[in-house]
Amino acid sequence: MFFQQQKLSSIFFFSCFILLPFFDALNGYLVVNKIINTAGLFSPSQLGRLFFSMLLLYIIHKRKLGVLPLFIIFYLFFVEVVSGISHQSPYGVFYGLMYSYKIAYLILLVIVLSSYLKEPKDVWQLGQYLTYNLLIISFLLWFSTITGIGNSTYNAGFGTKSFFSSGNGLGLYLGIGCLFLLGLKHYGLFDVSTKRLLLIAFSIALIGSKTALILCLVNLMIICLLSKHRNIIIALFFILLILLLPKIISLLSIVFDVILFRLERSDNIFIYLGSGRLEYVADAFSQYLNSAPSIIRHFIGAGAFTSFQNPSDVVHFDTLETDLFDLFFMYGFLSVLYFSTLIIFVLYQLRVYKIFLLGMLLLSLHSVIAGHVLFNGMSSVCFVLFICISGYLSKTRKIHDKINA
Repeated sequence: MFFQQQKLSSIFFFSCFILLPFFDALNGYLVVNKIINTAGLFSPSQLGRLFFSMLLLYIIHKRKLGVLPLFIIFYLFFVEVVSGISHQSPYGVFYGLMYSYKIAYLILLVIVLSSYLKEPKDVWQLGQYLTYNLLIISFLLWFSTITGIGNSTYNAGFGTKSFFSSGNGLGLYLGIGCLFLLGLKHYGLFDVSTKRLLLIAFSIALIGSKTALILCLVNLMIICLLSKHRNIIIALFFILLILLLPKIISLLSIVFDVILFRLERSDNIFIYLGSGRLEYVADAFSQYLNSAPSIIRHFIGAGAFTSFQNPSDVVHFDTLETDLFDLFFMYGFLSVLYFSTLIIFVLYQLRVYKIFLLGMLLLSLHSVIAGHVLFNGMSSVCFVLFICISGYLSKTRKIHDKINA
């Protein structure tokens, strides 16, 4: 029985962190080459996660795990079915179920991963597989940068997302994932070499997006501050910065030419960081209020396909790419309340662990402001990692407090 559980655990980690990245890479290649539609139904990424979800359900059944969170999944599907009755679009129903499934997938993943994080060796195993996962993605990025084979981040200028479809989601996942590994290393939960962390950190910059640039710098700063040679590194950095400043400015202007181009044409830094989302949200609320929404819709939403549009004349799916507002329009105030409470709770749990706290805070802010987290198959996993590690650390701390009481 023990060996069966160990085998099932290995299959889970291998499928989640080794196999799924290749499904995502195939999906991105097909999207960019216009073989399949962006966010289309039954994409390789979705099919890969669908098969993986079957494994998650099997593990939940086999290990007799708690099913209370499954009621949230029922709630999401219920909203989509009721919404389908209103807009009368079979395609809209399928699309809505696909979006609700993305959240359902995260719930299943939290249930299973948290059940596997009971002892230090379990966290060590998570660290091993996450390292392999981030190294695979990093090597793909370096391969695309060197060979020119792969998908450009902005279709012009520097930046590659390799074979993946979303540069924002990829940069966020790689950057936050690297921060998570740094946290595991710093708090003695997993030992990963500094060389590997540097390889992953520098790989983030290859994506060329503003999120990737910020997270690359954040990771390099933390690696430097945690190093026993930090004083020498900081001194060398400032010497090189002074000597090579003109060349560095010239190089950065070439590497991040698209980012600088967009910054120059933005009215202010807030509009630039939000990428015009403030205007989208204002317009969405205008459409939402003009449709005379009922009190029930305020609380449970109108499904992903309808979102902020009028249910009687919705013809196509539209998203704001800000998770908090998308949640409100799709699944109502109840979903926003649950999501916000969960974020605050996890941040509180991680308050003692500054690196984990920083990672969760950056992830949450990006989710609220710029999206590309909750409904992104890659970066959404970062939420799962922080939720599960916060639960593990909380239990460990309580056991430690009882022993020393």
